[in-house]
Amino acid sequence: MGDMLPVAMLLIAALGLGSIMRPAWALSAGICVYAFEQWAQVNTTFFAQNSTYLNLFSGTIVLAAVLSSFIIHGRNPLRDLPPLVWMLSILYIFTGLTCIWSIDSNISWFFYKMYLPYNLSYVFLMPLILTRTKDAQQALLRLLIVGSIVSILVLSQTQIHEWGRTIKVGGGGVQSQWGQEVHRLNPLAVASMGGHVLIAALMLNFKGVARFWQIVRWGVAFVCLAVILRSGSRGQLFAIVVSVVVFIWISRSGSKTNLRMLLMGTVGLLLFFAVASLSFGYFADAGRWNLDLIGKDYSETRVEMSKKVLMYWVSSSPVHWLLGLGSSASFDHRVAGFYPHVVPVEILGELGVVGFVLFVSINVMAWRSLYRMFVLTGDSPEERGVVACMAALLLFELLLLFKQGSFLDHHVYFAFIMMIGRMDSIMRREKTAELIGQQRRKMWEYYQQVLALQPQRRVAGS
Repeated sequence: MGDMLPVAMLLIAALGLGSIMRPAWALSAGICVYAFEQWAQVNTTFFAQNSTYLNLFSGTIVLAAVLSSFIIHGRNPLRDLPPLVWMLSILYIFTGLTCIWSIDSNISWFFYKMYLPYNLSYVFLMPLILTRTKDAQQALLRLLIVGSIVSILVLSQTQIHEWGRTIKVGGGGVQSQWGQEVHRLNPLAVASMGGHVLIAALMLNFKGVARFWQIVRWGVAFVCLAVILRSGSRGQLFAIVVSVVVFIWISRSGSKTNLRMLLMGTVGLLLFFAVASLSFGYFADAGRWNLDLIGKDYSETRVEMSKKVLMYWVSSSPVHWLLGLGSSASFDHRVAGFYPHVVPVEILGELGVVGFVLFVSINVMAWRSLYRMFVLTGDSPEERGVVACMAALLLFELLLLFKQGSFLDHHVYFAFIMMIGRMDSIMRREKTAELIGQQRRKMWEYYQQVLALQPQRRVAGS
Protein backbone atom coordinates (compact mmCIF):
# COMPACT_ATOMS: atom_id res chain seq x y z
CA MET A 1 0.00 0.00 0.00
CA GLY A 2 1.31 3.45 -0.91
CA ASP A 3 1.87 6.38 1.39
CA MET A 4 -1.47 7.48 2.88
CA LEU A 5 -0.40 11.05 3.69
CA PRO A 6 -2.99 12.65 1.33
CA VAL A 7 -5.77 10.66 3.02
CA ALA A 8 -4.49 11.61 6.48
CA MET A 9 -4.28 15.30 5.60
CA LEU A 10 -7.75 15.20 4.00
CA LEU A 11 -9.24 13.73 7.18
CA ILE A 12 -7.46 16.32 9.36
CA ALA A 13 -8.59 19.17 7.12
CA ALA A 14 -12.19 17.92 7.07
CA LEU A 15 -12.25 17.64 10.86
CA GLY A 16 -10.71 21.10 11.22
CA LEU A 17 -13.21 22.71 8.86
CA GLY A 18 -16.08 20.83 10.48
CA SER A 19 -14.98 22.04 13.94
CA ILE A 20 -15.03 25.65 12.77
CA MET A 21 -18.50 25.30 11.24
CA ARG A 22 -19.81 23.10 14.07
CA PRO A 23 -17.60 23.27 17.21
CA ALA A 24 -19.01 19.95 18.49
CA TRP A 25 -16.75 18.14 15.99
CA ALA A 26 -13.71 19.15 18.06
CA LEU A 27 -14.40 16.53 20.74
CA SER A 28 -13.50 13.86 18.17
CA ALA A 29 -10.14 15.54 17.57
CA GLY A 30 -9.24 15.14 21.23
CA ILE A 31 -10.59 11.63 21.79
CA CYS A 32 -9.46 10.00 18.52
CA VAL A 33 -6.09 11.67 17.98
CA TYR A 34 -3.92 9.00 19.65
CA ALA A 35 -5.47 6.09 17.75
CA PHE A 36 -5.39 8.09 14.51
CA GLU A 37 -1.75 8.89 15.25
CA GLN A 38 -0.87 5.19 15.29
CA TRP A 39 -2.61 4.56 11.97
CA ALA A 40 -0.84 7.60 10.48
CA GLN A 41 2.56 6.52 11.82
CA VAL A 42 2.19 3.10 10.21
CA ASN A 43 0.83 4.32 6.88
CA THR A 44 2.67 7.61 6.26
CA THR A 45 6.38 8.36 6.23
CA PHE A 46 5.88 11.96 7.33
CA PHE A 47 3.96 11.21 10.55
CA ALA A 48 6.25 8.27 11.32
CA GLN A 49 9.02 10.81 11.79
CA ASN A 50 6.91 13.77 12.95
CA SER A 51 4.17 12.38 15.20
CA THR A 52 4.06 15.53 17.36
CA TYR A 53 2.43 17.38 14.46
CA LEU A 54 -0.75 15.38 15.02
CA ASN A 55 -0.92 16.58 18.63
CA LEU A 56 -0.44 20.14 17.40
CA PHE A 57 -3.18 19.67 14.81
CA SER A 58 -5.51 18.31 17.48
CA GLY A 59 -4.87 21.21 19.86
CA THR A 60 -5.25 23.72 17.04
CA ILE A 61 -8.59 22.22 16.01
CA VAL A 62 -9.91 22.43 19.58
CA LEU A 63 -8.73 26.04 19.89
CA ALA A 64 -10.26 26.95 16.52
CA ALA A 65 -13.58 25.39 17.60
CA VAL A 66 -13.69 27.42 20.82
CA LEU A 67 -12.84 30.65 18.98
CA SER A 68 -15.40 29.99 16.25
CA SER A 69 -18.04 29.35 18.90
CA PHE A 70 -17.46 32.91 20.13
CA ILE A 71 -16.62 34.78 16.92
CA ILE A 72 -18.79 33.03 14.31
CA HIS A 73 -21.64 31.58 16.35
CA GLY A 74 -21.92 34.38 18.90
CA ARG A 75 -21.81 32.19 22.01
CA ASN A 76 -19.89 32.89 25.19
CA PRO A 77 -17.64 29.91 26.06
CA LEU A 78 -16.92 31.40 29.51
CA ARG A 79 -20.57 31.77 30.48
CA ASP A 80 -21.18 28.51 32.33
CA LEU A 81 -17.94 27.83 34.18
CA PRO A 82 -18.74 25.23 36.87
CA PRO A 83 -17.24 25.12 40.38
CA LEU A 84 -15.20 22.15 39.15
CA VAL A 85 -13.05 24.50 37.06
CA TRP A 86 -11.74 26.12 40.23
CA MET A 87 -11.22 22.81 42.00
CA LEU A 88 -9.29 21.38 39.06
CA SER A 89 -7.28 24.59 38.75
CA ILE A 90 -6.29 24.32 42.41
CA LEU A 91 -5.32 20.66 41.94
CA TYR A 92 -3.09 21.33 38.92
CA ILE A 93 -1.54 24.44 40.49
CA PHE A 94 -0.86 22.52 43.69
CA THR A 95 0.69 19.72 41.58
CA GLY A 96 3.08 22.28 40.09
CA LEU A 97 3.94 23.65 43.52
CA THR A 98 4.90 20.16 44.74
CA CYS A 99 7.74 20.23 42.21
CA ILE A 100 9.42 22.79 44.49
CA TRP A 101 9.73 20.44 47.49
CA SER A 102 9.88 17.22 45.47
CA ILE A 103 12.48 14.63 46.41
CA ASP A 104 13.68 14.97 42.79
CA SER A 105 12.73 18.37 41.40
CA ASN A 106 14.30 17.69 38.00
CA ILE A 107 12.03 14.71 37.35
CA SER A 108 9.00 16.54 38.71
CA TRP A 109 9.45 19.67 36.60
CA PHE A 110 10.27 17.63 33.48
CA PHE A 111 7.01 15.66 33.51
CA TYR A 112 4.89 18.59 34.73
CA LYS A 113 6.05 20.81 31.85
CA MET A 114 5.81 17.96 29.33
CA TYR A 115 2.14 17.25 30.12
CA LEU A 116 1.10 20.85 30.77
CA PRO A 117 0.02 21.59 27.14
CA TYR A 118 -2.10 18.40 27.06
CA ASN A 119 -3.80 19.17 30.37
CA LEU A 120 -4.52 22.78 29.37
CA SER A 121 -5.91 21.70 25.99
CA TYR A 122 -8.02 18.79 27.22
CA VAL A 123 -9.12 19.75 30.73
CA PHE A 124 -9.57 23.50 30.41
CA LEU A 125 -10.05 24.20 26.68
CA MET A 126 -11.95 21.29 25.10
CA PRO A 127 -14.98 21.47 27.47
CA LEU A 128 -15.57 25.08 26.30
CA ILE A 129 -16.99 23.77 23.02
CA LEU A 130 -20.15 22.97 25.02
CA THR A 131 -22.33 26.07 25.28
CA ARG A 132 -25.82 24.50 25.03
CA THR A 133 -27.35 21.24 26.25
CA LYS A 134 -27.70 19.92 22.71
CA ASP A 135 -23.99 20.53 22.04
CA ALA A 136 -23.11 17.48 24.15
CA GLN A 137 -25.36 15.21 22.09
CA GLN A 138 -23.98 16.62 18.85
CA ALA A 139 -20.40 16.14 20.08
CA LEU A 140 -21.01 12.50 21.05
CA LEU A 141 -22.77 11.79 17.74
CA ARG A 142 -19.81 13.20 15.84
CA LEU A 143 -17.50 11.11 18.02
CA LEU A 144 -19.44 8.11 16.72
CA ILE A 145 -18.77 9.14 13.13
CA VAL A 146 -15.06 9.97 13.47
CA GLY A 147 -14.38 7.11 15.89
CA SER A 148 -15.99 4.62 13.51
CA ILE A 149 -13.76 5.78 10.65
CA VAL A 150 -10.59 5.67 12.75
CA SER A 151 -11.47 2.23 14.18
CA ILE A 152 -12.01 0.80 10.70
CA LEU A 153 -8.69 2.30 9.52
CA VAL A 154 -6.82 0.86 12.50
CA LEU A 155 -8.46 -2.55 12.15
CA SER A 156 -7.95 -2.85 8.39
CA GLN A 157 -4.64 -1.05 7.77
CA THR A 158 -2.43 -1.99 10.71
CA GLN A 159 -0.93 -5.30 11.77
CA ILE A 160 -0.18 -6.77 15.17
CA HIS A 161 3.50 -7.31 15.98
CA GLU A 162 4.82 -10.87 16.20
CA TRP A 163 5.16 -10.41 19.95
CA GLY A 164 1.43 -9.74 20.13
CA ARG A 165 -0.84 -6.85 21.22
CA THR A 166 1.17 -3.93 19.87
CA ILE A 167 0.77 -2.44 16.40
CA LYS A 168 3.66 -3.29 14.11
CA VAL A 169 5.68 -0.56 12.41
CA GLY A 170 7.75 -1.59 9.40
CA GLY A 171 10.68 0.07 7.68
CA GLY A 172 12.78 2.34 9.83
CA GLY A 173 10.24 2.53 12.64
CA VAL A 174 8.89 5.75 14.09
CA GLN A 175 10.38 8.51 16.22
CA SER A 176 8.93 8.54 19.74
CA GLN A 177 8.49 11.68 21.83
CA TRP A 178 11.75 10.71 23.53
CA GLY A 179 13.59 10.77 20.20
CA GLN A 180 13.96 6.97 20.12
CA GLU A 181 13.26 4.68 17.19
CA VAL A 182 10.46 2.24 17.99
CA HIS A 183 8.84 -0.58 16.00
CA ARG A 184 5.87 -1.32 18.30
CA LEU A 185 3.14 1.15 19.24
CA ASN A 186 1.21 1.36 22.50
CA PRO A 187 -2.06 -0.62 22.21
CA LEU A 188 -3.77 1.14 25.11
CA ALA A 189 -4.46 4.35 23.18
CA VAL A 190 -6.30 2.43 20.46
CA ALA A 191 -8.24 0.36 23.00
CA SER A 192 -9.30 3.43 24.99
CA MET A 193 -10.64 5.17 21.90
CA GLY A 194 -12.50 1.98 21.01
CA GLY A 195 -14.03 2.02 24.48
CA HIS A 196 -15.14 5.64 24.19
CA VAL A 197 -16.79 5.10 20.81
CA LEU A 198 -18.40 1.81 21.88
CA ILE A 199 -19.95 3.49 24.93
CA ALA A 200 -21.33 6.32 22.78
CA ALA A 201 -22.77 3.79 20.33
CA LEU A 202 -24.64 1.84 23.00
CA MET A 203 -25.70 4.64 25.34
CA LEU A 204 -27.14 7.33 23.09
CA ASN A 205 -30.83 7.49 22.20
CA PHE A 206 -31.77 8.82 18.78
CA LYS A 207 -34.73 10.49 17.11
CA GLY A 208 -35.54 11.85 13.65
CA VAL A 209 -32.88 11.33 10.97
CA ALA A 210 -30.43 10.15 13.64
CA ARG A 211 -32.52 6.97 14.11
CA PHE A 212 -30.24 5.60 11.40
CA TRP A 213 -27.75 4.99 14.23
CA GLN A 214 -30.13 2.68 16.10
CA ILE A 215 -29.22 -0.04 13.60
CA VAL A 216 -25.70 1.04 12.64
CA ARG A 217 -24.66 1.34 16.29
CA TRP A 218 -24.32 -2.46 16.62
CA GLY A 219 -21.87 -2.64 13.72
CA VAL A 220 -19.86 0.23 15.17
CA ALA A 221 -19.83 -1.42 18.60
CA PHE A 222 -18.60 -4.70 17.08
CA VAL A 223 -15.74 -2.96 15.23
CA CYS A 224 -14.71 -1.14 18.42
CA LEU A 225 -14.84 -4.37 20.41
CA ALA A 226 -12.64 -6.05 17.78
CA VAL A 227 -10.12 -3.21 18.18
CA ILE A 228 -10.05 -3.74 21.95
CA LEU A 229 -9.75 -7.53 21.73
CA ARG A 230 -6.98 -7.35 19.15
CA SER A 231 -5.02 -4.94 21.33
CA GLY A 232 -5.12 -7.39 24.24
CA SER A 233 -6.18 -4.58 26.59
CA ARG A 234 -7.87 -6.55 29.34
CA GLY A 235 -8.52 -3.58 31.59
CA GLN A 236 -10.34 -1.72 28.83
CA LEU A 237 -12.61 -4.69 28.15
CA PHE A 238 -13.43 -5.10 31.85
CA ALA A 239 -14.12 -1.37 32.18
CA ILE A 240 -16.36 -1.40 29.10
CA VAL A 241 -18.49 -4.29 30.37
CA VAL A 242 -18.94 -2.74 33.82
CA SER A 243 -19.72 0.75 32.46
CA VAL A 244 -22.25 -0.46 29.90
CA VAL A 245 -24.02 -2.88 32.26
CA VAL A 246 -24.34 -0.22 34.99
CA PHE A 247 -25.65 2.65 32.88
CA ILE A 248 -27.44 1.26 29.83
CA TRP A 249 -30.60 0.66 31.88
CA ILE A 250 -30.54 4.27 33.07
CA SER A 251 -30.09 5.40 29.48
CA ARG A 252 -33.25 3.56 28.46
CA SER A 253 -35.29 4.51 31.54
CA GLY A 254 -37.39 7.60 32.19
CA SER A 255 -40.97 8.64 32.80
CA LYS A 256 -41.86 8.38 29.08
CA THR A 257 -39.93 5.20 28.35
CA ASN A 258 -42.08 2.18 27.50
CA LEU A 259 -41.38 -1.46 28.23
CA ARG A 260 -40.85 -2.21 24.54
CA MET A 261 -37.89 0.20 24.30
CA LEU A 262 -36.28 -1.24 27.43
CA LEU A 263 -36.82 -4.80 26.21
CA MET A 264 -35.33 -4.05 22.79
CA GLY A 265 -32.25 -2.55 24.42
CA THR A 266 -31.81 -5.59 26.65
CA VAL A 267 -32.20 -8.07 23.77
CA GLY A 268 -29.83 -6.05 21.59
CA LEU A 269 -27.18 -5.96 24.33
CA LEU A 270 -27.45 -9.71 24.94
CA LEU A 271 -27.13 -10.45 21.22
CA PHE A 272 -24.13 -8.14 21.01
CA PHE A 273 -22.32 -9.92 23.83
CA ALA A 274 -23.21 -13.28 22.26
CA VAL A 275 -21.67 -12.28 18.92
CA ALA A 276 -18.68 -10.82 20.77
CA SER A 277 -18.11 -14.13 22.56
CA LEU A 278 -18.25 -16.11 19.31
CA SER A 279 -15.73 -13.77 17.65
CA PHE A 280 -13.39 -13.70 20.64
CA GLY A 281 -11.07 -16.39 19.30
CA TYR A 282 -10.66 -14.63 15.96
CA PHE A 283 -9.51 -11.25 17.30
CA ALA A 284 -7.99 -12.07 20.70
CA ASP A 285 -4.94 -13.99 21.90
CA ALA A 286 -6.69 -16.48 24.19
CA GLY A 287 -3.59 -17.06 26.31
CA ARG A 288 -3.44 -13.46 27.42
CA TRP A 289 -7.01 -13.60 28.76
CA ASN A 290 -6.36 -16.39 31.26
CA LEU A 291 -7.78 -15.31 34.63
CA ASP A 292 -4.82 -16.66 36.60
CA LEU A 293 -2.42 -14.77 34.34
CA ILE A 294 -4.46 -11.56 34.70
CA GLY A 295 -4.35 -11.82 38.50
CA LYS A 296 -0.64 -12.58 38.49
CA ASP A 297 0.21 -9.69 36.15
CA TYR A 298 -1.81 -7.21 38.21
CA SER A 299 -0.27 -8.38 41.48
CA GLU A 300 3.33 -8.35 40.21
CA THR A 301 3.06 -4.93 38.59
CA ARG A 302 0.33 -2.65 39.91
CA VAL A 303 0.12 -4.00 43.45
CA GLU A 304 3.87 -4.30 43.99
CA MET A 305 4.67 -0.87 42.58
CA SER A 306 1.87 0.72 44.59
CA LYS A 307 3.30 -0.88 47.73
CA LYS A 308 6.69 0.68 46.99
CA VAL A 309 5.20 4.15 46.60
CA LEU A 310 3.08 3.88 49.75
CA MET A 311 5.90 2.42 51.85
CA TYR A 312 8.28 5.21 50.85
CA TRP A 313 5.59 7.83 51.53
CA VAL A 314 4.69 6.37 54.94
CA SER A 315 8.34 6.18 55.97
CA SER A 316 8.96 9.83 55.00
CA SER A 317 8.32 12.93 57.11
CA PRO A 318 4.93 14.28 58.25
CA VAL A 319 5.42 17.17 55.81
CA HIS A 320 5.47 14.66 52.97
CA TRP A 321 2.40 12.93 54.40
CA LEU A 322 0.53 16.21 54.14
CA LEU A 323 2.04 17.75 50.98
CA GLY A 324 3.38 14.70 49.17
CA LEU A 325 6.73 13.54 47.84
CA GLY A 326 6.33 15.74 44.76
CA SER A 327 4.70 15.33 41.38
CA SER A 328 6.07 12.31 39.44
CA ALA A 329 8.35 11.43 42.38
CA SER A 330 7.45 7.77 41.78
CA PHE A 331 9.91 7.83 38.87
CA ASP A 332 12.76 8.29 41.34
CA HIS A 333 14.71 5.04 41.73
CA ARG A 334 14.41 5.31 45.51
CA VAL A 335 10.61 5.16 45.26
CA ALA A 336 9.50 2.86 42.43
CA GLY A 337 11.56 3.84 39.39
CA PHE A 338 8.35 4.35 37.41
CA TYR A 339 4.74 5.39 37.94
CA PRO A 340 2.74 2.76 39.87
CA HIS A 341 -0.12 2.46 37.32
CA VAL A 342 -2.66 3.06 40.12
CA VAL A 343 -3.44 6.79 40.02
CA PRO A 344 -5.18 7.18 43.44
CA VAL A 345 -2.12 5.63 45.10
CA GLU A 346 0.16 7.83 43.03
CA ILE A 347 -1.77 10.97 44.04
CA LEU A 348 -1.68 10.05 47.73
CA GLY A 349 2.07 9.45 47.63
CA GLU A 350 3.11 12.29 45.35
CA LEU A 351 0.57 14.99 46.32
CA GLY A 352 -0.07 13.90 49.91
CA VAL A 353 -3.28 14.17 51.89
CA VAL A 354 -3.97 17.63 50.44
CA GLY A 355 -3.84 16.39 46.84
CA PHE A 356 -5.80 13.24 47.65
CA VAL A 357 -8.61 15.21 49.34
CA LEU A 358 -8.79 17.50 46.30
CA PHE A 359 -8.94 14.47 43.99
CA VAL A 360 -11.74 12.80 45.98
CA SER A 361 -13.69 16.08 46.25
CA ILE A 362 -13.51 16.60 42.48
CA ASN A 363 -14.88 13.12 41.86
CA VAL A 364 -17.70 13.59 44.37
CA MET A 365 -18.66 16.87 42.70
CA ALA A 366 -18.68 15.23 39.26
CA TRP A 367 -20.97 12.39 40.33
CA ARG A 368 -23.23 14.85 42.13
CA SER A 369 -23.52 16.80 38.87
CA LEU A 370 -24.46 13.61 37.04
CA TYR A 371 -27.17 12.85 39.60
CA ARG A 372 -28.63 16.33 39.21
CA MET A 373 -28.69 15.93 35.43
CA PHE A 374 -30.39 12.53 35.66
CA VAL A 375 -33.14 14.20 37.69
CA LEU A 376 -33.51 17.02 35.16
CA THR A 377 -33.69 14.75 32.09
CA GLY A 378 -36.40 12.30 33.16
CA ASP A 379 -38.79 13.34 30.35
CA SER A 380 -36.26 13.45 27.49
CA PRO A 381 -34.84 10.11 26.24
CA GLU A 382 -32.26 11.91 24.09
CA GLU A 383 -30.94 14.06 26.95
CA ARG A 384 -31.03 11.10 29.35
CA GLY A 385 -28.99 9.06 26.89
CA VAL A 386 -26.37 11.81 26.74
CA VAL A 387 -26.11 11.98 30.55
CA ALA A 388 -25.92 8.18 30.81
CA CYS A 389 -23.22 8.20 28.12
CA MET A 390 -21.14 10.77 30.03
CA ALA A 391 -21.60 8.77 33.25
CA ALA A 392 -20.44 5.59 31.52
CA LEU A 393 -17.45 7.38 29.99
CA LEU A 394 -16.48 8.72 33.40
CA LEU A 395 -16.82 5.28 35.03
CA PHE A 396 -14.81 3.73 32.18
CA GLU A 397 -11.97 6.21 32.70
CA LEU A 398 -12.23 5.90 36.50
CA LEU A 399 -11.67 2.14 36.32
CA LEU A 400 -8.66 2.71 34.07
CA LEU A 401 -7.11 4.85 36.81
CA PHE A 402 -6.48 1.61 38.69
CA LYS A 403 -4.50 -0.13 35.93
CA GLN A 404 -2.61 2.28 33.67
CA GLY A 405 -0.99 5.65 33.25
CA SER A 406 0.00 8.41 35.63
CA PHE A 407 -1.97 11.31 37.06
CA LEU A 408 -0.64 13.89 34.60
CA ASP A 409 -1.25 11.52 31.70
CA HIS A 410 -4.98 11.05 32.44
CA HIS A 411 -6.12 14.33 30.90
CA VAL A 412 -9.05 12.63 29.13
CA TYR A 413 -10.50 11.55 32.48
CA PHE A 414 -10.37 15.05 33.92
CA ALA A 415 -11.67 16.48 30.63
CA PHE A 416 -14.78 14.32 31.05
CA ILE A 417 -15.13 15.59 34.63
CA MET A 418 -14.95 19.20 33.44
CA MET A 419 -17.45 18.51 30.64
CA ILE A 420 -19.88 16.96 33.13
CA GLY A 421 -19.60 19.98 35.43
CA ARG A 422 -20.15 22.31 32.49
CA MET A 423 -23.14 20.30 31.21
CA ASP A 424 -24.64 20.50 34.70
CA SER A 425 -24.30 24.29 34.80
CA ILE A 426 -25.70 24.71 31.27
CA MET A 427 -28.61 22.34 31.84
CA ARG A 428 -29.65 23.95 35.11
CA ARG A 429 -29.52 27.41 33.53
CA GLU A 430 -31.60 26.29 30.54
CA LYS A 431 -34.13 24.39 32.67
CA THR A 432 -34.49 27.39 35.00
CA ALA A 433 -35.02 29.72 32.05
CA GLU A 434 -37.57 27.28 30.61
CA LEU A 435 -39.43 27.12 33.93
CA ILE A 436 -39.47 30.92 34.26
CA GLY A 437 -40.76 31.17 30.69
CA GLN A 438 -43.58 28.76 31.47
CA GLN A 439 -44.54 30.70 34.59
CA ARG A 440 -44.58 33.97 32.65
CA ARG A 441 -46.78 32.47 29.95
CA LYS A 442 -49.23 31.21 32.56
CA MET A 443 -49.31 34.61 34.23
CA TRP A 444 -49.92 36.30 30.85
CA GLU A 445 -52.72 33.87 30.01
CA TYR A 446 -54.29 34.53 33.40
CA TYR A 447 -53.98 38.30 32.87
CA GLN A 448 -55.65 38.00 29.45
CA GLN A 449 -58.52 36.04 31.00
CA VAL A 450 -59.00 38.70 33.70
CA LEU A 451 -59.09 41.48 31.07
CA ALA A 452 -61.61 39.53 29.01
CA LEU A 453 -63.93 39.31 32.02
CA GLN A 454 -63.86 43.07 32.77
CA PRO A 455 -66.46 44.12 30.07
CA GLN A 456 -68.82 41.39 31.21
CA ARG A 457 -68.64 42.66 34.81
CA ARG A 458 -69.39 46.24 33.68
CA VAL A 459 -72.45 45.08 31.72
CA ALA A 460 -73.70 43.06 34.68
CA GLY A 461 -73.18 46.04 36.99
CA SER A 462 -75.17 48.47 34.79
